[in-house]
Amino acid sequence: MSSDQKTRSRGLSQNDATHGAKAKVCPHCHHDISTLFEPALEEILTLADRIERYDRALEVSELAHLLSCSDSKLCEAARKGLMPAIRFLGSWRFDPKTTADWLRSLECGVAA
Repeated sequence: MSSDQKTRSRGLSQNDATHGAKAKVCPHCHHDISTLFEPALEEILTLADRIERYDRALEVSELAHLLSCSDSKLCEAARKGLMPAIRFLGSWRFDPKTTADWLRSLECGVAA
């Protein structure tokens, strides 16, 4: 039996074996299940963080989905100047960084 096979049979990945840390391994199938116990990245990120990760302007339907509101309510808020938005060729667009900063200001009670 190779050293790699011995390592796997003891429930350690090659990387864990060299660093002395035990991986969480299913006792029945011996698959690595450590990721099952770690929260998904989306659960850790705030809504503002998730929006800020976009690398392009968001469309109304995209931002409305993220904010759990209707397209019409989002357009109304943009039209009234209640939130930062860009009107481009007849459509509203939302800059991810500006929108995320605006949401964070709401969390702190700064914006109206």
